[in-house]
Amino acid sequence: MKRTSLSAGLFIPSLLKHGGVNERVYPCAATAETKAPYVVFARKSQTGEPVKGADGADGVVICLWCYHSDYEMSIELAEKVRSSIEGKQASTENLKLRSAVMVNSSEGWVDDSYLQYMEFKLKIN
Repeated sequence: MKRTSLSAGLFIPSLLKHGGVNERVYPCAATAETKAPYVVFARKSQTGEPVKGADGADGVVICLWCYHSDYEMSIELAEKVRSSIEGKQASTENLKLRSAVMVNSSEGWVDDSYLQYMEFKLKIN
């Protein structure tokens, strides 16, 4: 099956693992019983970026939420996640990650955990 940018999230677990993120990683959501530290990721949006005479790369925004019970450790986890994804390239048999850039971030407190939120724009084709 030919993969499209809808499959962009498939790159995230391996990028995080190779980047040294040892915390649990969940696509889309974690259960209410999940205890920090952990990371959740999901695709937020996709835009087609055609190029005349060639296959264009789609722009895909992937959101990541990093949860930790300690504020400083939540920042360290976010830094590790960022360095695992930003500027990286990867490929599978049918899909290429051309680039990844962080485009937004924020922080907060949710369910007894500090939250570090990041958005990355991935170029996929």
